[in-house]
Amino acid sequence: LASFAYLRKFNADKLKIGSDFVQNIAEEGNDAAIIKAMIGLGNSLDMQTVAEGVETPGHLKVLQSEGCDLAQGFHFSRPLPWEDFIADFGPGA
Repeated sequence: LASFAYLRKFNADKLKIGSDFVQNIAEEGNDAAIIKAMIGLGNSLDMQTVAEGVETPGHLKVLQSEGCDLAQGFHFSRPLPWEDFIADFGPGA
């Protein structure tokens, strides 16, 4: 049984959704329900929700439809050296 009382103790403004939940989000089942609940919890606490491990357009579509605020993962980019990141995404890109 999980306790969420500890959420009141932290001065956090973001709630991260782990990649282990995101991997099966496009399939009907518990992971999709848990993610929906986590996004609802984040919204209720005025926290942004951040999903990690977004690897496919399907993952992103479901997360967006549920109201997830931010996403990160291989769908957007593989890890890059700093110089390559700046060249691809920096001010001059």
